Amino acid sequence: MGTPQGWQNPVTVEPGETQQGVDPLRLRPSRDDLIGTRLEFQRSLIRSGRTRFSPIQVSRDGVIVDGHHAVRAAAEEGRTVDVKVTSL
Repeated sequence: MGTPQGWQNPVTVEPGETQQGVDPLRLRPSRDDLIGTRLEFQRSLIRSGRTRFSPIQVSRDGVIVDGHHAVRAAAEEGRTVDVKVTSL
């Protein structure tokens, strides 16, 4: 998956740190095969105000490593996400 023209990396913290309030639409997916039931589960967590069991993980380059369903659900709900930046 290529980088969209005009895209700006939303990640501003170093690997190992958590960044709060990231616009999920600015993160780059590394997969596109999302499962409907998992997406709906993440939506239900967001709507109920519950936290995910594990953090959304992204690379320093803003690529989603883990948490695609949560990022998509947050984008569709108009919410921001907190992400843990990992070094790959």
